Amino acid sequence: PGTETQGDITAIFSVLVAGSDMDEPVADLMRGVLDGHVVLDRKIAERGRFPAIDILRSVSRSLPDAASEAENTLISTARQRLGTYDRSEMMIQAGLYAPGSDPLLDAAIEAWPKLDAFVAEDEWDGVQASFRRLGECLVPRGSEGNGSQDSDVAGDGP
Repeated sequence: PGTETQGDITAIFSVLVAGSDMDEPVADLMRGVLDGHVVLDRKIAERGRFPAIDILRSVSRSLPDAASEAENTLISTARQRLGTYDRSEMMIQAGLYAPGSDPLLDAAIEAWPKLDAFVAEDEWDGVQASFRRLGECLVPRGSEGNGSQDSDVAGDGP
Protein backbone atom coordinates (compact mmCIF):
# COMPACT_ATOMS: atom_id res chain seq x y z
CA PRO A 1 0.00 0.00 0.00
CA GLY A 2 1.30 3.40 -0.94
CA THR A 3 5.06 3.76 -0.72
CA GLU A 4 5.48 0.83 1.68
CA THR A 5 7.65 -2.04 0.49
CA GLN A 6 5.34 -4.68 1.92
CA GLY A 7 1.62 -5.03 2.17
CA ASP A 8 -1.33 -7.30 2.04
CA ILE A 9 -3.62 -7.94 -0.87
CA THR A 10 -7.19 -8.96 -0.27
CA ALA A 11 -9.05 -10.42 -3.21
CA ILE A 12 -12.53 -11.83 -3.43
CA PHE A 13 -13.06 -14.37 -6.18
CA SER A 14 -16.45 -15.60 -7.28
CA VAL A 15 -16.83 -19.02 -8.89
CA LEU A 16 -20.18 -20.20 -10.20
CA VAL A 17 -20.35 -23.96 -9.92
CA ALA A 18 -22.74 -25.75 -12.26
CA GLY A 19 -25.29 -27.82 -10.42
CA SER A 20 -23.71 -27.01 -7.05
CA ASP A 21 -20.97 -29.57 -7.75
CA MET A 22 -18.30 -28.43 -5.32
CA ASP A 23 -16.02 -31.25 -6.49
CA GLU A 24 -15.75 -30.01 -10.07
CA PRO A 25 -12.14 -29.10 -11.02
CA VAL A 26 -12.27 -25.28 -10.80
CA ALA A 27 -14.11 -25.24 -7.46
CA ASP A 28 -11.79 -27.91 -6.11
CA LEU A 29 -8.72 -25.93 -7.22
CA MET A 30 -10.01 -22.69 -5.69
CA ARG A 31 -10.75 -24.40 -2.37
CA GLY A 32 -7.22 -25.76 -2.35
CA VAL A 33 -5.39 -22.47 -2.88
CA LEU A 34 -7.52 -19.91 -1.03
CA ASP A 35 -7.53 -19.13 2.69
CA GLY A 36 -11.23 -19.78 2.82
CA HIS A 37 -14.43 -20.05 0.89
CA VAL A 38 -18.06 -19.12 1.40
CA VAL A 39 -20.54 -21.52 -0.18
CA LEU A 40 -23.97 -20.18 -1.09
CA ASP A 41 -26.72 -22.77 -1.32
CA ARG A 42 -29.84 -22.58 -3.48
CA LYS A 43 -31.90 -24.67 -1.00
CA ILE A 44 -31.14 -22.19 1.77
CA ALA A 45 -32.12 -19.28 -0.51
CA GLU A 46 -35.35 -21.06 -1.45
CA ARG A 47 -36.19 -21.26 2.27
CA GLY A 48 -35.85 -17.47 2.34
CA ARG A 49 -32.77 -17.21 4.54
CA PHE A 50 -30.28 -14.64 3.36
CA PRO A 51 -27.41 -14.63 3.12
CA ALA A 52 -27.82 -18.20 1.87
CA ILE A 53 -24.46 -19.31 3.29
CA ASP A 54 -23.96 -23.03 3.83
CA ILE A 55 -22.06 -22.87 7.11
CA LEU A 56 -21.01 -26.52 6.98
CA ARG A 57 -19.42 -26.27 3.54
CA SER A 58 -17.82 -22.85 4.09
CA VAL A 59 -14.32 -22.70 5.57
CA SER A 60 -11.89 -20.10 6.87
CA ARG A 61 -8.36 -21.32 7.41
CA SER A 62 -7.36 -18.10 9.15
CA LEU A 63 -10.28 -17.92 11.59
CA PRO A 64 -8.74 -20.18 14.27
CA ASP A 65 -5.84 -17.73 14.60
CA ALA A 66 -8.11 -14.66 14.51
CA ALA A 67 -10.54 -15.84 17.21
CA SER A 68 -9.92 -16.55 20.87
CA GLU A 69 -10.04 -20.06 22.30
CA ALA A 70 -13.52 -19.43 23.75
CA GLU A 71 -14.75 -18.04 20.41
CA ASN A 72 -13.31 -21.02 18.52
CA THR A 73 -15.10 -23.35 20.97
CA LEU A 74 -18.40 -21.57 20.29
CA ILE A 75 -17.88 -21.80 16.54
CA SER A 76 -16.93 -25.48 16.75
CA THR A 77 -19.94 -26.32 18.93
CA ALA A 78 -22.30 -24.47 16.59
CA ARG A 79 -20.86 -26.25 13.53
CA GLN A 80 -21.12 -29.63 15.30
CA ARG A 81 -24.77 -29.03 16.17
CA LEU A 82 -25.57 -27.86 12.64
CA GLY A 83 -23.78 -30.91 11.22
CA THR A 84 -25.61 -33.31 13.54
CA TYR A 85 -28.94 -31.78 12.52
CA ASP A 86 -28.01 -31.80 8.82
CA ARG A 87 -27.09 -35.51 8.86
CA SER A 88 -30.38 -36.40 10.56
CA GLU A 89 -32.76 -33.90 8.93
CA MET A 90 -34.59 -36.44 6.75
CA MET A 91 -35.22 -38.69 9.74
CA ILE A 92 -36.39 -35.73 11.85
CA GLN A 93 -38.70 -34.36 9.13
CA ALA A 94 -40.17 -37.82 8.54
CA GLY A 95 -41.00 -38.13 12.24
CA LEU A 96 -38.73 -41.14 12.69
CA TYR A 97 -36.62 -39.67 15.48
CA ALA A 98 -37.74 -40.31 19.05
CA PRO A 99 -36.74 -37.33 21.22
CA GLY A 100 -34.52 -38.36 24.10
CA SER A 101 -32.85 -41.25 22.29
CA ASP A 102 -29.74 -39.22 21.36
CA PRO A 103 -28.73 -36.27 23.57
CA LEU A 104 -26.46 -34.80 20.86
CA LEU A 105 -29.27 -34.86 18.31
CA ASP A 106 -31.69 -33.42 20.87
CA ALA A 107 -29.28 -30.50 21.42
CA ALA A 108 -28.93 -30.07 17.65
CA ILE A 109 -32.71 -30.07 17.11
CA GLU A 110 -33.14 -27.43 19.82
CA ALA A 111 -30.29 -25.25 18.56
CA TRP A 112 -31.02 -25.49 14.82
CA PRO A 113 -33.81 -22.86 14.50
CA LYS A 114 -31.93 -20.47 16.78
CA LEU A 115 -28.69 -20.90 14.81
CA ASP A 116 -30.54 -20.53 11.50
CA ALA A 117 -32.09 -17.26 12.71
CA PHE A 118 -28.71 -16.09 14.06
CA VAL A 119 -27.05 -16.56 10.66
CA ALA A 120 -29.88 -14.63 8.97
CA GLU A 121 -29.64 -11.62 11.30
CA ASP A 122 -28.88 -8.43 9.45
CA GLU A 123 -28.05 -6.34 12.48
CA TRP A 124 -24.45 -5.72 13.49
CA ASP A 125 -23.54 -4.63 16.96
CA GLY A 126 -19.98 -5.85 17.18
CA VAL A 127 -17.98 -9.04 17.44
CA GLN A 128 -18.42 -9.58 21.19
CA ALA A 129 -22.20 -9.14 21.00
CA SER A 130 -22.34 -11.57 18.08
CA PHE A 131 -20.42 -14.20 20.03
CA ARG A 132 -22.67 -13.62 23.04
CA ARG A 133 -25.75 -14.19 20.86
CA LEU A 134 -24.14 -17.27 19.30
CA GLY A 135 -23.55 -18.66 22.79
CA GLU A 136 -27.19 -18.00 23.69
CA CYS A 137 -28.24 -20.11 20.70
CA LEU A 138 -26.33 -23.07 22.13
CA VAL A 139 -27.63 -23.00 25.72
CA PRO A 140 -30.39 -25.59 26.25
CA ARG A 141 -33.79 -24.36 27.39
CA GLY A 142 -34.11 -24.21 31.14
CA SER A 143 -30.36 -24.08 31.84
CA GLU A 144 -29.92 -20.31 31.48
CA GLY A 145 -28.26 -18.90 34.56
CA ASN A 146 -28.26 -22.14 36.56
CA GLY A 147 -24.49 -22.49 36.63
CA SER A 148 -24.51 -25.58 34.42
CA GLN A 149 -21.58 -26.65 32.30
CA ASP A 150 -23.23 -24.95 29.35
CA SER A 151 -22.40 -21.52 30.76
CA ASP A 152 -18.97 -21.77 29.11
CA VAL A 153 -20.68 -22.49 25.80
CA ALA A 154 -22.77 -19.34 26.18
CA GLY A 155 -19.73 -17.15 25.78
CA ASP A 156 -18.97 -16.22 29.37
CA GLY A 157 -15.30 -16.51 28.53
CA PRO A 158 -13.01 -13.63 27.48
